[in-house]
Amino acid sequence: MQRVTDWFLGLSVGQKVLAALVGGLFVFSFSYLVATVGLSLLGYGDEAVAPSGPSPALTTPEPTAPEPFPEEPENMDLKITRVMWEGEEVVVEGSWSGDISSVHCDLFEGGEDTSRVTDWWDREISPVMSWSERTFAQTFVEAKERRIEDPINPEERYRVVCSGAFPGGWSMSADAEVEGTPHS
Repeated sequence: MQRVTDWFLGLSVGQKVLAALVGGLFVFSFSYLVATVGLSLLGYGDEAVAPSGPSPALTTPEPTAPEPFPEEPENMDLKITRVMWEGEEVVVEGSWSGDISSVHCDLFEGGEDTSRVTDWWDREISPVMSWSERTFAQTFVEAKERRIEDPINPEERYRVVCSGAFPGGWSMSADAEVEGTPHS
């Protein structure tokens, strides 16, 4: 032991630091190895072995029954009561029953089987709703701020489709052919 002490005292400062680090690393590694071997011989650490089946965190959850679709609200109805040309405007009026949150109407060119969207009407004008009377009205007027691709065709038939949104995600639509012709 005296030889090791004399050897260590004969080293320079840098060599002493390096020798201390190597000695510390050796002591730590040796003690870790002894502790690991000792604990494994005593049976500790067996629970760290991965189970043969799937991990509980990786299993898929049991399927659950889907939420039942909400029942259709009572007295839910939407009707178009009048739709006709008034000059170069199409006026649609309608009514509803039940609780409703909104109504939206669109104007189409063509018959029931050949309907296509028209671009001549101003889409910023929404239906006006009378909540107390449970009625709605909308006037389809020509758009003034943009170029019209297909103007009003007095020879063509037009249809209006209105849809209402009801509680629980329900909706209902009604459609009707526009009566008359432009300028009538």
